Amino acid sequence: MKAILKLAWRLLKPTLRRWLAERALRLPTSRRNDLATQLNLDPTCIDAIQNAIQDYVLAELERFAP
Repeated sequence: MKAILKLAWRLLKPTLRRWLAERALRLPTSRRNDLATQLNLDPTCIDAIQNAIQDYVLAELERFAP
């Protein structure tokens, strides 16, 4: 059973990583600008926060092993 989980994870991981990096962990530009306005921050600050979250999640994904 463990071998099946490892194989499934090996097959799924690249797709999951790509989806997280390209879609799930990315804010649409309009939402980023709205957040910057609401929080009275420069949009580049929102980008930096987004990038830090993305780096953290992807690093955790790399460490995960079923």
